[in-house]
Amino acid sequence: MRDSFVVLSIVRAPSRRAASLALVAGLVAVSAPSAVRQTWHRLADVWTLRGENIADARRRSYGDAYWNGIEALREAIPKDGAYFMAVETERDGKDCWVRFDLAPRRPWLVEKLVDGARVRFEPLRPSDGPEYVVAVRGEGRPPVLLDPDAFWRRAPVVPAERGDDGIPANIDAPAEGARIRGPLVVQGWCQEPGGNPCKEVRFFLDTEPREPVVLERFPRRDIEGVIPGIGDCSTAGYRAVIEGVDPGPHVLCVTFRTGDGRYRSSPPRTFTVER
Repeated sequence: MRDSFVVLSIVRAPSRRAASLALVAGLVAVSAPSAVRQTWHRLADVWTLRGENIADARRRSYGDAYWNGIEALREAIPKDGAYFMAVETERDGKDCWVRFDLAPRRPWLVEKLVDGARVRFEPLRPSDGPEYVVAVRGEGRPPVLLDPDAFWRRAPVVPAERGDDGIPANIDAPAEGARIRGPLVVQGWCQEPGGNPCKEVRFFLDTEPREPVVLERFPRRDIEGVIPGIGDCSTAGYRAVIEGVDPGPHVLCVTFRTGDGRYRSSPPRTFTVER
C-alpha cells in the first residue's frame, strides 16, 4: 500500500502542475483585457499631455494662483537662498511641489498642520535661520511669504486633548509677586511618572516666547522621595536665565512638553523687574 501511494503521487503530480498552470493562464486571460485597457488609457493621457511644461502641469493641477505664487516667491527669494516653510494644508502633497518648484532654494520645515493643529518643529526662531517664511496653503490658495516677526510671535495651536495637567511640574522661582534685579532666573522641576524626563521646557513673558541664554537640567533627588512613582529624577530640575527683561511688571508662563506631545502650562506668575 505504501508503494502504491508513492506511485499514485508521482503519477498525479504532473496533472496537478498542469491544472495549476491552466488556472494561472485562465486568470491572465481574464485580467489581460482590463490591464490592456488601463495601459491604453495611460498612454493616451501621456500622448494628450505631451509637450506640457512644468508651469502648465502645475496650473492644471492647482490652478493659476498657485503658479503665480511660485513665480512671486522665485522673485523674492534668491536662488542660493533658503526659507522657512509653514505647511497649512494636510492634503494634496502641495508642500512637496513647492519644494521642487522653488529649488535650488533650500527649505527649512518649521511648522506643519497635523490632525488640525499647527505643530511647531522649532519652538523658537533660530538665530542662524533664513529671513523668509513661506506658507503653503490649501483650498486653491497660492503659497505666499509671511511676515517673519509675526509668524514667530504666534503660538502653535495644540489640540485641547493633548493638554495634560497631570504632568508633575513646578516653578520654584521667581515667587509670585517677586521683585528682582538683573537677569530673570526661572527655576523649578518637571518630570513624567516612571522616570521619563520632560523633553522640553519653554518660557513665555507677557505671552511672548523668550529664549534663555542659559538652560540647564540637573538632578532633583528631593522630588523622588515626595511623589510616589515619579522614578529617577536625575534631569528633573531646570534653571533658565533670561536677559533683556524691561523694568516693570511682567507675567511669566512656563510650558512643559513630553516626548509624545502632551503638554502642561503653568498658571501665570507675576513679578516685577526693578531698575
